[in-house]
Amino acid sequence: MVKTQNAIAAVAATTLAALAGNALDKKYSIRSDIAQIRSARKQAKHWEHLCRLYGADDWSFYHVLHWTYGQNEYDEAFLFEDRSWTYAEIRAEVGRLAIEFERMGIRNRTVVGMMINNSPEFYFAWWALFKIGAIPAPANTAITQGPFRHCLKISESEYLICSYELYEPVAASLNLGRPGVLDDQNYSDKQLPQLRSISIYDYGTYHRSSALPAGVTIINHHKLTPVTVDMASWPRERRPKIGPGDTSQYLFTSGTTGLPKAATWPTGLPHMAASPFRWPSMFEKPRRLYACTPLFHGGATYALLPATVQAGGTVILARKFSVRNFWHDVRRTRANMIFYIGEMVRYLVQAPLDPLHPDETKTHGLEIIYGLGIAAPVWRAFRDGFGVPWIAEYYGATEGTTAISYSNFSNDVPVAKVAHWGPLMRSSWFGQDTFYILKIDLDAETIIRDPKTGLCVEAACGEVGEAVNRIKPPLQRSHDYVGEGGKEATDKKLLRDVFAKGDVFWRLGDAMSMVSLHFERLERMIH
Repeated sequence: MVKTQNAIAAVAATTLAALAGNALDKKYSIRSDIAQIRSARKQAKHWEHLCRLYGADDWSFYHVLHWTYGQNEYDEAFLFEDRSWTYAEIRAEVGRLAIEFERMGIRNRTVVGMMINNSPEFYFAWWALFKIGAIPAPANTAITQGPFRHCLKISESEYLICSYELYEPVAASLNLGRPGVLDDQNYSDKQLPQLRSISIYDYGTYHRSSALPAGVTIINHHKLTPVTVDMASWPRERRPKIGPGDTSQYLFTSGTTGLPKAATWPTGLPHMAASPFRWPSMFEKPRRLYACTPLFHGGATYALLPATVQAGGTVILARKFSVRNFWHDVRRTRANMIFYIGEMVRYLVQAPLDPLHPDETKTHGLEIIYGLGIAAPVWRAFRDGFGVPWIAEYYGATEGTTAISYSNFSNDVPVAKVAHWGPLMRSSWFGQDTFYILKIDLDAETIIRDPKTGLCVEAACGEVGEAVNRIKPPLQRSHDYVGEGGKEATDKKLLRDVFAKGDVFWRLGDAMSMVSLHFERLERMIH
C-alpha cells in the first residue's frame, strides 16, 4: 500500500511539474513544493540507509567527522585565525585528546560539562568527547555563580573542562579557593555530589593563568602522547555503543523564564542534520562555513556544522561576531556560507561602508546565509546591498524535534518567512505532517479543542496560533529535560491527542500564523 501511494504521488508530482508554467508556478509554488517533497523523501531514505549502516548501537556522532576518512586527508577541515588543520590532522589530534580523556576516567555516557568560548579548545574537546561516547554539556559562557552551578547539577556532569580564559569565573562559581574543595585532583562539594574533576584544556589560544590551586588538572595539548597514525582511525570494535535515541549532547535553554534547563539531543537527529538531502543544493560542493555565533548554542553546532563537515567542507571559526571584522574575515578566509542570527545581519546592514570596498556586492564570495530572525526590511537591504543570492531562514527550538526553513532566491516571493508551502506541501496526501499551528484562545492562552471530538483544531490562514511539532519515533523523540524538575517541565511541553487519539506533539511555545497566498482554488482541485 505504501509503495502504491508513493508511486501515485510521484506520478502526480511529475504531472504537476510538467503542467506548471511560469505564471502557474509563481502563483502556486508548485516547483518549490515538489522540491521540498522530494527532499523529504530522500531524507526518509537516508534514515533507512543510516539504520542499515549503524545498526542498533553504532550511532556515535563522531561518525560525522569520520565520514570522509581516507578520502580528504589533506583538505582543510578547520580554520581559526592564523591556525589551520587538515582532516588528517584534526582526526589525529582529536584522537590524541580522546586518549587523554579516557586516561582521566571519562567513558561512554559520562557527562562532561564544558565552559569554553569559541576556540580550538572547544572544537577539539567536543569531537574528542563524541569519539569516546561521552555526553558534552556546554554551558553558556556568560553565566556564572548559581546559574552555572545549576547547569552542572541538572546535567549531572562528572567532569568539567574549561579554558584559561574562563577559569576565574569558574573558580569563583565553584569556590575553588576554599580549603577542602579540591584535594588531589578531586572536587568535593555536597551541593554537586556528582562533580569530581576540574580541568583546564590548553591548545594555545588563551593566556595562561599564573596562580592555580593544587588539584586543577592542566591538559596541555602539545604535551600529550605524540600523535600516531592509529589515533586518527576508529575501528568498529573501539566505537562506543550508542543507539539513535540515546543522548548525544545536552543543550541548555537560555533561562529567560528562570534557570536554564538541560534538554537531551538524541543522536539520530544531528545525524539527519548532516544529511545533504536536508539542504537541497546547499552542499553540492564543499562549503567554507564561517561560524561566529557561540558554539554552545545548538544553532551554531548543529544547524550547519555537521553538514559542512560530512560534506568535506571547512569550518571557519571566529571568537565572536564583529561588525568591524566580519567582511574582512569573510574575504580573508574565502568563506562562502555563514550562520547568522537576525541582529547580526541588522548590524551589518546599518554599518558604514568600507571605503576600500564601496561595492560590497563584488568583493566577497558569500553565496548562502542561513539562520534565523531577519525582519523583512533587513532581509531586502542585506540581499540588495551585499549581493548574497541565497538567504535561508529557519525556525526551530532547542527542544524541538524538527525545524522548518525557507530559502529565498528572488525578489518576487515573500521575504522574512520561516516556511514557504504551497497547496501540495499543505495537502494531507503530499505534504508535510510534522509542523502545525493550532487554534488558541488568546485571552486565556489555552489551546482550543473541538467540543465534539476533543481534538485540537488547526489555525486558519492569517490566524495567530501556537506552533507545535509532531513527535514521531523512532527518529523523533521528545527532547526531555533532565535533572531536578525535568520530568515535570517535560510533561508541560507535551501535547497529546492533537489530531488523533494517541498522537504526541511538542509545544514550541511561540505564537505564529500562516499567511495565505490564495491557494484555495488549487487546493480544491487536489482534494
